[in-house]
Amino acid sequence: MKIVVNDIAASKNSGGAFSVLSDFFSDIHLNGENHEWVFLLDEKHFNEAENIKIEVFPEIKKSWVKRLWFDLFSGKKLINNFEPDLYLSLQNTATLGVKCKQYVYLHQPLPYQKEKNFSFFKIKEIKFACYQKIIGRIFNYLLKKTDAEIIVQTKWMKESIKEKLKNRVHLCTPSVENNYLYNIEKQYDCNTFFFPASNFLYKNHEAIFKALKYIDNKDIKVFLTIEDNDIPNEYKDSRIICVGKISREKVFSFYKTGTLIFPSYIESFGLPLLEARQAGAPIIAADTSFAREILNNYKNSVFFNKDDAKKLADFMTNISNNKIFLNQQDTNFITKENIISLSDIILQR
Repeated sequence: MKIVVNDIAASKNSGGAFSVLSDFFSDIHLNGENHEWVFLLDEKHFNEAENIKIEVFPEIKKSWVKRLWFDLFSGKKLINNFEPDLYLSLQNTATLGVKCKQYVYLHQPLPYQKEKNFSFFKIKEIKFACYQKIIGRIFNYLLKKTDAEIIVQTKWMKESIKEKLKNRVHLCTPSVENNYLYNIEKQYDCNTFFFPASNFLYKNHEAIFKALKYIDNKDIKVFLTIEDNDIPNEYKDSRIICVGKISREKVFSFYKTGTLIFPSYIESFGLPLLEARQAGAPIIAADTSFAREILNNYKNSVFFNKDDAKKLADFMTNISNNKIFLNQQDTNFITKENIISLSDIILQR
């Protein structure tokens, strides 16, 4: 069987989207030898094999207009020329006119979440309003027209999509590489807190900034993967340490040494929640459907309303005073051995 995989939009600095691509490529490199694979990417991020070819189209990812033109008009000719038996898009959108069965990995939650209604009339929200109210409709139009089968990461997103579409929807839960969990020595510090996230509005860093104003403890340190200039002047605090983008191994070292704060209220999955859970870290999370799903029955977690900075401050203070959490490792929640992989779904194994 010949399978064309489209992820032109993904690049090495695209975070979770590139992790999905990388994990999938590694999987089929090991387990997809009985099939012929063609990857459409922006550049050759991986080594080809006898049955795996990479075609690059960097010009398509330069703008949303070019990507939309590809999915509506030009893409069908390019894809059909490969004569695939199956087409997989890892970038949220189906492609019109493709002459074989399509699967779409849908990991953009903004059009399907109900946590916040973004406004076109607020400068900071315009981009997110576009995704929620315009681009989301494009996603749905393409999915309806192609009758593509949809792959999502969480039950909440599967249920939300099924409210809007009649397409078949599969659940494919992400997993964590166990070697990251065991290669780092645990040296827990109750005054260390960590939040690995980009500086997007819905990541809700502001909840942490406001919480610190309620906390007198000067020994607390909050490590963030943003830059110093991302913090508004009114929230500058010597206890906030901005480390910028860091390696995956460094991320896990923070899970082993501190508490995860996760105030984000919009996620397709929220991978740090799973990573921290499997590392046995204490977790303070905004009370959302995805966080409840991932942290179900995890005793080292507590939840707060995303807008209640005082409650977040209370939890942080209790942790720093060693008043809550057992900090026991929980490595059996989700592993590669007990979930259905992306390749399992499209190959119907």
